[in-house]
Amino acid sequence: MFNDPAEFQRMPCFRPTLAEAYQAFPRFLLDVAQARESLDEAQLSYAASSLLSAVRRFMAMGICEVDILAALTIEAPNPDERLRSALRAHFNEMDLSKARVLCVTTEYDNDAMWANYANGHSGFVFGFRHLAERSTALLAATQVEYFADVPSVGSGLDFLLYGDSAEIRSRTLQAICFTKKAAWAYEREWRVLTWRWDEEAQYGDYSFLAEELESITFGPKSDPFMKHAVIAAVEAKYPRCNVFQLKVECGDSIRLPIRQVHADT
Repeated sequence: MFNDPAEFQRMPCFRPTLAEAYQAFPRFLLDVAQARESLDEAQLSYAASSLLSAVRRFMAMGICEVDILAALTIEAPNPDERLRSALRAHFNEMDLSKARVLCVTTEYDNDAMWANYANGHSGFVFGFRHLAERSTALLAATQVEYFADVPSVGSGLDFLLYGDSAEIRSRTLQAICFTKKAAWAYEREWRVLTWRWDEEAQYGDYSFLAEELESITFGPKSDPFMKHAVIAAVEAKYPRCNVFQLKVECGDSIRLPIRQVHADT
């Protein structure tokens, strides 16, 4: 379970909004037909292309601008909220219990992270390297972005012009799965996301290669017996793993080597 209740719940938006785009859409199509604006007509959605063709026919028939704009005006109540509701319903249908998210951070000495995730500085942190030649999981890691406001996936006008494109879908998935509120920015998170449709549990335990484990760093309150057991396991199974101890001196965290077999990265 995520400790952030808003995880995967914040649906992205368009800026300018869809409501604003619906207001600007008729005028923009008319300006394109009159060569005052330009766009990539080959990429237009079927609906937008059909409307642009209709505008050109109206102009050829001598219909005035006011009547063309009136004909193109679309009444769409609360389009942005309707879009968010549709996105949320679609995403919920994907069965989030089948999602598997590996969350990692770039920092080993973040006091808040130690307090939240390592039993009040008494646990330890794994440091992993990715192995391109073995196609290990961290090669797929994506950096989480943090926003005070709901993230935007583009312009509402572009959505009306080009439709539900592959690019917008990609941005939407990125916004839902790889963005968080600004309050979580201290985590410096990266994550790997996959779906395991054949697993019944809401989590999975997966092995990693011995070569992937680059380091273990013990917290300043780590238990000596636990430390001894972990170091023994490292020496037996993880020959490339460095071992460190965090100590607090004058309010600063200092990482001291216990076992160093290769250059620390």
